[in-house]
Amino acid sequence: MFVFPFPGDSRPLSRVMSGFVFRFGIFRPSYYQLALSHDPATNLTYGLLIAKTADHEFPLMTQSLLQHRAHVTHPLLTAALLSKLVIASTASRIQASDRSLNELEESTGQHEYINIPMKSPLELDFMAATRRLNFVGRTLGVERMRAGSTILTLEFMAMEMYAIHDIAIFSHGGITSNGYEESSTLVRELINSHINACQNLALRAEYEEKRTQTQLAVVYQFMTQKEALTTSKIAYTSATIATEAKKDSSAMKAIAVLTMFFLPGTFLAAVFAMPTFDWNNASHPVVKESFKYYWAIAVPMTFLVLLCWGVSVWVPWKEWLPRVPERSKGKVVGFEEEGRDGMP
Repeated sequence: MFVFPFPGDSRPLSRVMSGFVFRFGIFRPSYYQLALSHDPATNLTYGLLIAKTADHEFPLMTQSLLQHRAHVTHPLLTAALLSKLVIASTASRIQASDRSLNELEESTGQHEYINIPMKSPLELDFMAATRRLNFVGRTLGVERMRAGSTILTLEFMAMEMYAIHDIAIFSHGGITSNGYEESSTLVRELINSHINACQNLALRAEYEEKRTQTQLAVVYQFMTQKEALTTSKIAYTSATIATEAKKDSSAMKAIAVLTMFFLPGTFLAAVFAMPTFDWNNASHPVVKESFKYYWAIAVPMTFLVLLCWGVSVWVPWKEWLPRVPERSKGKVVGFEEEGRDGMP
């Protein structure tokens, strides 16, 4: 509050004006700034209201002033009615947070209501739930801070009521009207009522914050349970795959044994069926001279196949191949550096 002489008055402090600047709420998500100046001699109050809110409830403010028309000359009535709007918006946001927590409790099945069906908490979208709980916790923290700042503003207004009363008595020669006393009583009751409402809202916001922390702990616990079940399913699937692989290995062994059993006979049948043998002509040798070409080609090809297999298995290609691009890049960079050094 600040007090200054009325312009043009030769008698200092015989006619004074009182001024107030209030700020309801904090910077986020919305706030009101109100500047008031009151002239006790003419009983006029001038005000400038700046609002940064999402709804700008000016019609409701005008309606409240019309309802208290008989007491509208009191300098702090506008500030008291404006604080009511702030308290109402804070209460609505806390109520919305309470609804969100109730819906989440129903989704996770953390209740004992008979008329509400129980749901499986493991089917919950945990990412959406944690995002929602974090947003609710942030909203409740802001609203609790808003309620605390509003309490400070209202307590300041309650203290300034005495100074305003002293200025009114001084301006009217020590006598005040009954209407002014009734207005002062009404504004004082409004301020005390708003302080109680803000204290209750602060307590409720604190309670809702504890609920939010509990819900976060519950969600994290269900996330851990779901991860454990998923890990168990993965382990079961891995065991099943290992069992099937073992069965496949046994089948491959059986196939290998059968192949070894039939391989000698197959080899002999293939050799004796070759045209390099002549079994019906007794005047010539059974084995023809062209049989040597078979061995001359088959033996080197066999060794070549074994050599390719050994190179593909024993040579560390996985370690060598990633280094090839780095070496080529290093050569290019080195060439560029040499070119730069050679420049004048």
